[in-house]
Amino acid sequence: MKSGVKLALGANFPMETMSFDEQIQQVSEWLHGVGELSLSYETLVSMLERYPFVMTGRGAVKLLEVGLLLRFKTDLDKDKKFDFRGRVN
Repeated sequence: MKSGVKLALGANFPMETMSFDEQIQQVSEWLHGVGELSLSYETLVSMLERYPFVMTGRGAVKLLEVGLLLRFKTDLDKDKKFDFRGRVN
């Protein structure tokens, strides 16, 4: 990610929350440290919905592919229509 984009993005995170860098570090620890793919994905989706991001088309497609493989968006009630885990086709 380019430095200018990252700095602009960090300005949109509320002071009372973890910074962008801290949140990405935490997601990385969940993903690489303990293999929590679902939690990492759900956190990224939630951040994308809450804050403005600049993302490449390739990055957006990769995130979509992960969602398709996981078969859900988030565990929030508002996203139940996107939850295909356990559904029989």
